[in-house]
Amino acid sequence: MDRLYKLPEPQTHDCPKNFSRGLNVGKYARRAYRDLGLFHSPRHPPLALAFYPGFKEACFFLVMLWLVFSTGFVVRKAHKKSLFSQICDMTKLWFDQGIDPPSYYSQKLFLKSRQHDAPHYLTRYETKNGLLIRLNSISPSPYPTSEMNNKVLFAQCCERFGIPHPRTLLTIHNGNVVWNCKARDIRQDLFCKRQAGMGAAGVQAFRHMKTGRHVNVAGQEFETASLLAWLKVNSLQHPVVVQPWLKNHPEIADLTKDSLIAIRVITCMNEAGVAEVTLAMLRILSELEPAWSHLPDEEYAAPIDIESGRMGLLAGDKMFTTLQRYECHPVTGSAINGRTLSAWPAIRDLAIKAHTAFPHRLMLGWDIAWTPDGPLVLEGNTNFDVMLLQRVHDAPVSNSRFGELMNYHLDTLYHRKVEMS
Repeated sequence: MDRLYKLPEPQTHDCPKNFSRGLNVGKYARRAYRDLGLFHSPRHPPLALAFYPGFKEACFFLVMLWLVFSTGFVVRKAHKKSLFSQICDMTKLWFDQGIDPPSYYSQKLFLKSRQHDAPHYLTRYETKNGLLIRLNSISPSPYPTSEMNNKVLFAQCCERFGIPHPRTLLTIHNGNVVWNCKARDIRQDLFCKRQAGMGAAGVQAFRHMKTGRHVNVAGQEFETASLLAWLKVNSLQHPVVVQPWLKNHPEIADLTKDSLIAIRVITCMNEAGVAEVTLAMLRILSELEPAWSHLPDEEYAAPIDIESGRMGLLAGDKMFTTLQRYECHPVTGSAINGRTLSAWPAIRDLAIKAHTAFPHRLMLGWDIAWTPDGPLVLEGNTNFDVMLLQRVHDAPVSNSRFGELMNYHLDTLYHRKVEMS
């Protein structure tokens, strides 16, 4: 048993100064995922059959072939790398190191100079399918359900711990309306989302007109009564939370038209059990901007230096745009690279304060809005995406404090397994 769970020897070669303890974090994470049986649920890909022997390999080859024809030609044109060579690379990386085809293109592992860094990259395969869930479940939760997935419970927690967050005007479940505002007045811009779940699925926004009606982004107009009736029908499938439609701070308002910018901040409990910021990026959801339907990517993001708040080049989220980076916003033309967020110290402190309120969680991805009234916590994510983070930073997480702390907490998982065996 000791031989199976023997910890890897620390390595210090080919690693930026001060981050040697983050080396091989991807390799270590995939080993832990396999050895400790950390599979939780099928998230990447979201198909249960894909995790059974035989079906797993078939799914790998199908995904690989799809990516070769959707993205491989772009790589061949830009880097003179044949499709056959790309297929060989992906096959070797999958069977030797557990690197899946989406990570191959997203992290530009088709470049020879990057392939030796493969052990330092995390992938969605191990993180989304159980690793992050297991790490965030090491300590027992004081709540009867996930406080990060249930937006009503999350808002109550924020209220209790004094964490700035959007007001909830009302909730609707199975057609039943529960008002949280005494006046029961919704004559304002509204933002509606599902009570449970992450991301932009089910999001609806309504602008309040001078006529007293609400209009959504598709141009449909609603009287107050008809809007509530429409939301009641939607709540039969998914409970709905209705909040004010927040605005971006003037300093970043030029980066979107209607949608709210989310600043993703990754916090981790460190070796002393204190929350600290490890990675950050500014996110622009172009899928929520109807006038931007011509853009190839549904989301764009720019890395944020966690010390200075200075942003880097903007990147998209699609595989076939993996080679594209932008100095300026592709629609508004506003400069992004080199731009510094003046509110970054406040945003960073808010993320730490938020994590401190949930000490039973080891690693959290916070979405924070910077509004005219200051930073607000929109939501916390226990099973956040690592692929876009690495792509946006154009580097593996081993080069960050996140990589160090991931290795540290993986050690904890191994030691606990050994103690229980």
